[in-house]
Amino acid sequence: MELPVLLQAGEFAQALAWGAALALQYDLLRALRRRVGLAALWDGLFCLAVLLALWLFLLGPGRGLLRLAALAGMALGAGAWFGTLSRPALRLFCYILEFLGRTRRFVLRPAKKTAHFLGKIAKRGFHFFSKHATMSLSRFPKGSRKSEGSSCGCGNRPSSPS
Repeated sequence: MELPVLLQAGEFAQALAWGAALALQYDLLRALRRRVGLAALWDGLFCLAVLLALWLFLLGPGRGLLRLAALAGMALGAGAWFGTLSRPALRLFCYILEFLGRTRRFVLRPAKKTAHFLGKIAKRGFHFFSKHATMSLSRFPKGSRKSEGSSCGCGNRPSSPS
């Protein structure tokens, strides 16, 4: 089935936009990889996103066919993004992640100090109880057994004549 040139141009323009969007997502994940780490996780998420984008493009604008021109359009869209807006966007993403990290540290600092204070109090309490309120591990306190008699501690019984 032949597509009119206008529809082919529209599909190519959409492929350019999809390629630029995937490149934007790659830059966002690249900033996360630099700041947070876990490179394999972010790369796996990007591969899944590319697969999903190709599938959605195939079902939507591609009308069931993934044409070579659409793949070339996606590659050109990604190349246009990387050639023009990638560096400023990457700096912006890194700045945003750094700001979020600083904000998180600022917000969590009182909680960390509170946890440290409560830990000191708990340590003092456990030290007191371990020093002054210890439980005896023996079944019978020291000195309660008599040397004569049964071994069960029931008191003095006369020993049976042998």
